[in-house]
Order: sequence, then structure tokens, then C-alpha cells
Amino acid sequence: MTKAKVNGSELRISERDELVSGSGNANRLRLCFSPEWNGLVKQIDFKNRASGVARRISADDGECTVPWEVLESCGEVDCCLRGLNSEGRLVKRTNEENLGAVVSEYDGEAAETAAATPELLDALAAS
Repeated sequence: MTKAKVNGSELRISERDELVSGSGNANRLRLCFSPEWNGLVKQIDFKNRASGVARRISADDGECTVPWEVLESCGEVDCCLRGLNSEGRLVKRTNEENLGAVVSEYDGEAAETAAATPELLDALAAS
């Protein structure tokens, strides 16, 4: 599990876990927020630099799974957090922080030939 600390508008990864292509629900991120985030709706943006795929998900409970779409192809994955007030307005945003590079589930090397697709994930689950 990857762990991160959010202190004000600063996001820092404190422990990194390998990001594995095709490993749905395996790449977890635990977030520890400073008090100024209390009461805010927390969202996290993930982006794969190489593919350009980006996803925004809830981070309200302090733990989330890196979306499989972001892990579909090789590339560095970045993230940042957004805090919204009760009216849905953006009031806080962190820096972008690098989570690491996506590696292939097959050999631990950069995932250049085996991108995770819904079909591949279904086939793996059935085997």
C-alpha cells in the first residue's frame, strides 16, 4: 500500500508500493490529512503521463484504489488532491506528486506489451 501525507496544500508520498498493470483493486493509497482538510469534500486526481488517461475519484474516507484505467499502460502516474466546500467550490488543492511507474503484471518490467484492458482483466479473473 502506498501512503501519503497531506499537510495544507502539500502532498508527499511517504511510502511507495509498486503500481502493477492489470491488478484491479490491488494498488491502494492511504491518505493522512492535516486538520485544515476537516469538513472538505476530498477528491483525488490521477493521471498517467504517457497515455494521458486521467481519473478523479473520492478520497473522503482517506483510502482509495488507483483507478485501473490509469494503470492500463506504462508510464509515470501523478496525483493531486482537491478540497471542495459544502457548496462544491474548490477551496484547496495540493501539488502534483509522482506515485511511480506502472510495471507489467507479467514480468515486473515496464508494461509496454501487456496493457490491462477490461477483456484481459475478465480473462485473468476467469483463470
